[in-house]
Parts: sequence; C-alpha cells; structure tokens
Amino acid sequence: MENPIQNPQPQDNVKSSVPTIQPKNSPGPLVGEMDSETMEYLGFPTPEQQQRYDETRITINKRRDEIFNKPFVRPIDPTKLSEDGRSLRRRVGGVDTVTNRNVSRVDAILGRINNLRKPGRMQALPFDEAQFIVQAIYENDLANRARTPYWTEETFKVVDDVTKYFIGDPTGPISLTKNLYVYGAVGVGKTYLFRMMSILCDVVPINEMRFSMVGSKRLMRTIKNDQSLKALSRIDQGNWLIDDLGAEKRWTKLYAEDVDPMDELINSVYEAYIDNGKKTHWTSNKEPDELEAIYGTRNYDRFTEMNESVFFPGESIRIDPNQVDEETDEQE
Repeated sequence: MENPIQNPQPQDNVKSSVPTIQPKNSPGPLVGEMDSETMEYLGFPTPEQQQRYDETRITINKRRDEIFNKPFVRPIDPTKLSEDGRSLRRRVGGVDTVTNRNVSRVDAILGRINNLRKPGRMQALPFDEAQFIVQAIYENDLANRARTPYWTEETFKVVDDVTKYFIGDPTGPISLTKNLYVYGAVGVGKTYLFRMMSILCDVVPINEMRFSMVGSKRLMRTIKNDQSLKALSRIDQGNWLIDDLGAEKRWTKLYAEDVDPMDELINSVYEAYIDNGKKTHWTSNKEPDELEAIYGTRNYDRFTEMNESVFFPGESIRIDPNQVDEETDEQE
C-alpha cells in the first residue's frame, strides 16, 4: 500500500497559494494566473504597457536596420543646399560637388589656405546717392566760404573716382584693395578732397573707411622732439591720411643712431597693409617717380605695391580763381 504523504496526488480544481513566476518575455498562461495586485507588486507590466514595449522594440530594430544597412556618411547633394549652405561650404574649404570621403591631404590644405583669403568690401550705398552727398558737402563748404564753384569737370571726374573707391563701388577705375596716393600741384584741393571723403564716411556711415589725418611735417617734428618712434605706433593701426608727403625735413639721427623715421613710417604702413589690409592714404606735391630719389629704391618699390596713384588736376584754389580773373580784367 502506497504512502499518501510520500506520493501526494494532484487534486483537481485546487490552486496553489504560491504564485508561479514566469520571465517577462516568455509566452504562456502562467503570468495570467497571478492576480493584478501581485503582478503590480512584482513590477510586471500591464498588457497595455507590454504592447507599447513590444511596439517600441520593433521600431528601434527597424530604425537600426535602416541606419546600419547604409553608409554612415551620407553624400551631400549641392543642388539641395540653400545659398547659406553653399556659402558655408565654400568658407570652410568645401566645393560644390558630391561629398568625396577620399579627399587628398593637399586638397584639404588648399581649402584652408583659400579660407584665409580676405573678403572683398561690400558697396556701402549706390554711387548716385554718394555723388549727391559729396556734391552737397562741396556746395555747403562754398557757401561757408562765400565762394563760387571753382572745380572743373575734369576735377569732378577724379572726385567721382575717389568717391567710388570709398563706397566700395567695383565699377570704379581705382583698385579697392590698395591705398590712395593723390598727387598734384600746390593748393589744388588734395587735402580738401580727403576732408570731403572723411565727412562722407561719417554721415553714411562707412566705418571701415574712416580715417584720421596728420601732416608729414608735424609727424616728423613730433618724433624728433620726443626722440622716439612711439608716434608711429598709432599709424601701424591703419586708417590714416599722411598729408603733404615729401615736404618734411629729412634727418636720420635718433637715439644718437642713424635711424630714418620716414623709412620706419613707410615700412610700418607696408606691414600693416600686407598683414592686416590696413589702409593709409597719402597726399603729395611730388609725382610718384620722384619718390625713389627721395626715399630710396626699397621704399619706392613697397610704396608702389601698396598704393594706387591718382593725379588731381587743377590750379591753386587758395586764391579764388574768380577774383583773379576779375583783377586781370581790371588791369587790362
């Protein structure tokens, strides 16, 4: 006879008081045998949560297959880029072609070199507006001095060319990247031309073209009195007009040594122009070819490289030409 204790027989319709735990992802009815409170206590997801979990897992797997079954770096189609996008690619050395992952080292270096190129100036305002402003400045000055117009049509053509230069008009004959060397006879209005351009830059405004003015005689006198080249430190920063070049007194003694301040000045301006694009303009009664004999071949070569020579025609306006004509008529 069998011992009922050693070999218990299962009884029908009798549920165990201990819940049966089954892994979350394994199928089967065992989980469903637990009551909802026990499942919540043990952290089992509800059917709705389990469904969302399964859907999310399917979405993640699908997305992963889409990504890793394609190249990790997608080619860039330049035809679909905006204007800003194309500009940005050019600025960082890119080219408007489909992305090539096998770009050579030399190509990458050339791209960085091209990125160092200084951008051109943007035109500040239309030329006809600038011309109208300059004409108003001229007429206002005539009114203040109680004088009649004395500049000729030839003079105003040069004024127009210089105006185009200062507003950044690329249609003008003067290179926008160079400094100006304006030369002509005594008293024709070279300095006055730059005063007009200074007012133009202030009222528009054209901040990058604003400049201060100093005479070459005054600058050299300051250096001599101070026995120091400290005055040139401000010129190094650019945006200056050196007026009446060639009228200064030449001397070469500084700190009891042979130092030519004009040599230092031209070299400082040249370095500021080459390294940073800083502009320093000049007026003079000397023709460009005369400068070599005054300042030497080396300085002359640098001077011609960084400056655009502009001849300013006319006769002296410090004596009103209208008054001169009247006096001549009376004498006759």
